[in-house]
Amino acid sequence: VAPEKILENYKIFEALVKERLPQTQILFVSLKPSPANWRAADKYKQTNALIKTEIEKGRQAQFVDIFTPMLDEKGEPKAE
Repeated sequence: VAPEKILENYKIFEALVKERLPQTQILFVSLKPSPANWRAADKYKQTNALIKTEIEKGRQAQFVDIFTPMLDEKGEPKAE
């Protein structure tokens, strides 16, 4: 799925939460890397960046980056 499509779906989700549960705080946990899906890492990074930028525009959500801590010193996904 294209990063822009995931962002579009996130925006729809956030709007529904604001409408139906206005006091609810959203925590978006970033897409994470793994050895099995490392070929999609660039899409994951782009998706994470788009959603993080969108979240920074408002006050109802927080972005939780788990992508970066899951990388080793070479910038590749940790085996564990």
